[in-house]
Amino acid sequence: MPGAFEGNDDLQSYAFIINDQVDNVTAFYQRKMAVLGWSLTKGAGNEMQSFMTFKKGEKIINVSVALQSDGRTSVKLEKGGQEP
Repeated sequence: MPGAFEGNDDLQSYAFIINDQVDNVTAFYQRKMAVLGWSLTKGAGNEMQSFMTFKKGEKIINVSVALQSDGRTSVKLEKGGQEP
């Protein structure tokens, strides 16, 4: 996501921090994933946090977005997981 910083990753996930609101980050991923051919299968949230599950074929990506106490937003993308 444009503006992301403090990113880290491992084989199954990628996490980063961004100076943006939870709803803006959520809307970005809903738009971007659709353009890339992913379908939103589950989603819930509010202005403090959100969780989305996207599916493309047999692949699944879970996206968690949460407002931190310092006003920044943390984002975590996990691949290969199962739908909750």
